[in-house]
Amino acid sequence: MDPINNEEDAGRLMARLIQEKLAGLEPVPEVRQRLETWMDEHPEARDAFTELNDPTRFIEGMQTARDVADKKATVYRRLQSAMHGRRSPVRRRLILASAAVAAVLLFFVGKTVIDRYSHNQQKNPSVAHASLPDIAPGGRHAVLTLEDGQQVRLDSAKDELVAVQGASSIRQSNGILSYRPAPSGSANHAGWNMLSTPPGGDFRVVLADGTKCWLNAGSSIRYPTAFQGPYREVAVSGEVYFEVVHNSSQPFRVDIGDRTLEDIGTSFDINAYSDERAVSITLASGSARLIVPGQRKVILHTGQQARLKSDVINGHAAVTISVSEKADIEEVLAWRDELFIFKGASLPDIMRQVGRWYNVSVAYDGPVPSDKFYAYISRARSVSNLLQILEQTGRVRFRIYKDHIQVSAEPGQTADHH
Repeated sequence: MDPINNEEDAGRLMARLIQEKLAGLEPVPEVRQRLETWMDEHPEARDAFTELNDPTRFIEGMQTARDVADKKATVYRRLQSAMHGRRSPVRRRLILASAAVAAVLLFFVGKTVIDRYSHNQQKNPSVAHASLPDIAPGGRHAVLTLEDGQQVRLDSAKDELVAVQGASSIRQSNGILSYRPAPSGSANHAGWNMLSTPPGGDFRVVLADGTKCWLNAGSSIRYPTAFQGPYREVAVSGEVYFEVVHNSSQPFRVDIGDRTLEDIGTSFDINAYSDERAVSITLASGSARLIVPGQRKVILHTGQQARLKSDVINGHAAVTISVSEKADIEEVLAWRDELFIFKGASLPDIMRQVGRWYNVSVAYDGPVPSDKFYAYISRARSVSNLLQILEQTGRVRFRIYKDHIQVSAEPGQTADHH
């Protein structure tokens, strides 16, 4: 698990732990230890966390807050008071980071959770299990298909040489598949492999050129065991995050159906699930060239997100491209960091992610709640923990079966018909 790098990281972690506490969940020990280690090095941070982590003090005065800005101001004042007298450079940055994240948290929490906590109602989780076991989260699982069609099942527990193909030896270790030059391999032959993750699985692969790829659940990437020719070409489905090793003499290309993304020194996320309304391409760093047949090339830069939506215009299939200048990189890449982060997400958007990661089907009992949801939670938690946090909003209810989740709006909530 990565260490905390700055005050903003610490503020996010504080907000996540507080949110889970308000929902009645025990903290993940490794997560709490990350924060404890950082607070040992930054004593002023412990004052802020103590102030925020006391639920009684945290919700004090929130019932009368007029809006999110008012809530944020209240948190800011409390943090200033908790850290009174501290003059280190960390102090102000930590206050600002914690206040900003706590404001989002408070928007998610709302009056319903405040009232529920005040009356100690959260001690009895309302997620119904239909007397069946909870659903465990996904894990490191994948299938490697070799050039001859042979399939190899991969998981995080193995550390072994998988195969030698052409000029590359293929090894898996700790949930990462890697391709390295094989001393006895054939330098003139490069076969094609495909790595696929099932619903409820994710995996990583380091390609022959050193490019790193993260595969989300229900995804695939097809690639050569060694890159030859003028381009380094791969093809993907589902969601894959890339950190590309730049080589201007042999550009890196990703095929997404009939669309191509060409690296110009880049790390980026491609979300091309078939059940999403559009294909999304988000640039975390660098720049890339998007090539769509029949349209001009689009250059994307750090922080931009392109959405490609297939339409029928005048009886002909067409692709419309829209570009957002400031994508929320944290939210887009949450899955890579083993998190669910929702910042104003719709319930159908959330439940599609839930379905993939927990390998469950989702059905709606009546109209779909139209609210927007905010949450920070580890993907290592069981599905009931995630749904419990969403239920704390008082807007939606869930019923869990063996491999199925039923969703319904709380009585009196605004809903969209589907």
